[in-house]
Amino acid sequence: ELSSGSPTPGGGAASALVGSIAASLSSMVANLTIGKKKYADVESEMKEIAKEAVRLRDELFSIVDEDVEVFNKIMDALKLPKETEEQARLRKEKIEQASKEACEVPLKTARLCLDVMRLSLRVTEKGNKNAISDGACSAYFAQSALRGALLNIRINLKNISDENYKKMMQDNMQNLIKESSLILEKVEEKINEVM
Repeated sequence: ELSSGSPTPGGGAASALVGSIAASLSSMVANLTIGKKKYADVESEMKEIAKEAVRLRDELFSIVDEDVEVFNKIMDALKLPKETEEQARLRKEKIEQASKEACEVPLKTARLCLDVMRLSLRVTEKGNKNAISDGACSAYFAQSALRGALLNIRINLKNISDENYKKMMQDNMQNLIKESSLILEKVEEKINEVM
């Protein structure tokens, strides 16, 4: 479906799916660590990470359909009549409302992907060293998904006139980029140490 000529699913749904895959990789590294004598001191932490990664995987996967739904709301609002002043006002209102919803879903995706990155860092630092590249892939995938989600916010902000809302979203995006970049730097330091 993703490769079809249809606008949905698109980048937002794909970002959630990639985030889900990133979470699966963190879970895999944690599971490859559990039960190994060499990593006995981190076993309970890895069990906790594996469980949390599965929760994040499932939540991100559920966003795939949610993203399609909010996009369709924008499309429906764009189809509303605009012949009279009242119709034009109502249409504009509906487009803005749908666009705000279409910002909230990728914001949720981005925040969940940041949570995945935090797990990726932990499995990269403390997990099975034979799977360190998988932990790093998890971090890279999660950051790519996060940035893809932020692009969806940016494009939807164009339909929003509420300056306070736009500022809040821009602040959220900057914070997510900053924190994800710091996590990725730490992941890279660790893989350069080990590999």
